[in-house]
Amino acid sequence: MSKREKIIVIAILGLVGFIAMLNIINNNAHANFHTPFPSAVCGQGLHIGNPHCSPHPSATATASPTPSASPSPTINPCDVEELEYWNENPCPTGTPQPTATPSGTPEPTLEPSATPSATPAPQVESSSSSSNPDAPACGNSPTNLLPINPHVWRNGDTARVEWQPTEGDNVNIYYKQVSSPVWQYSLSNQPNNGHAEIHGLGTLDITFAIQQTWGCGGGPLTDAIVDGATSGWVWFGVK
Repeated sequence: MSKREKIIVIAILGLVGFIAMLNIINNNAHANFHTPFPSAVCGQGLHIGNPHCSPHPSATATASPTPSASPSPTINPCDVEELEYWNENPCPTGTPQPTATPSGTPEPTLEPSATPSATPAPQVESSSSSSNPDAPACGNSPTNLLPINPHVWRNGDTARVEWQPTEGDNVNIYYKQVSSPVWQYSLSNQPNNGHAEIHGLGTLDITFAIQQTWGCGGGPLTDAIVDGATSGWVWFGVK
């Protein structure tokens, strides 16, 4: 027999014994109630109010209240902490239900925006005849001779460039500010007649060079002619 069954048997036996004891007490109470008092007691005037005295048959005996049996406490084996059985096999406990925790306000989901693509740079096509065989090519030969006696007359913002032609039908006049490392301006495809005028120079010091050409063909440039701003016509030649 297991320890749990032994405990249940002991509890039942205790309850039966308690009920039997209550029955014995109840029976003794009824026996004492029906036992007549001695006549001497009833004859001495103590019978008044005593239902057990015979001179008063009309008195009705009132039974004393029968004590009711107290319910036997139920033994819960799980309350007996000393039992090794329950130490080895603990009583089942209710599984705690998880409590839902309210979550915060959900963050809005951001849709990925389209990544702007870079605008492709325009492709610049080369105009050279090697990359484009259909491009027009200059059929003129370059010049070899330089003009003679190139010089410049300067007056205010106007410069008059003069030379003596030696070859070619056209002339290009290049000019720039003195401090510039490259030619900034040009007067192109002018008749090779020995003179040309340039206006709008202001008060800047200007450097000039002359190139004779055959049509679109090139040629060498003269040495630089450096002038300066003047208030009247001043001659500047090759240095």
